[in-house]
Amino acid sequence: MYQINVITYLNQYSKEYSKIFTINQFPKDSLKNECTRIQYPKISPFKENSRSCIIVFKGGNNNPLSIDELDQLICKLMTHGYVIDYKLTKIMQQSKSQIEDFLFFIKKQ
Repeated sequence: MYQINVITYLNQYSKEYSKIFTINQFPKDSLKNECTRIQYPKISPFKENSRSCIIVFKGGNNNPLSIDELDQLICKLMTHGYVIDYKLTKIMQQSKSQIEDFLFFIKKQ
């Protein structure tokens, strides 16, 4: 089971902010071909990142997959046999200990 999050990302080349999808750990099956590790640049010189490296889904032109491309993420997940775990996702969204930037959990079908 994997956790999918959405975080704010500063593209170092275009100097634009975007919301991108991350996964909590590098997949061990065919889904790993859709993911890559990237450096997580500071969003602000006044705030430290909690991590220096993130695992993202590959989008076009070597850019991370953005929130505007949710349909592509779902397609990639389905192609590799994953589904959204709606029950666990709902439980986590309603819990008092919510996960920051949490989108949903996925599991192998």
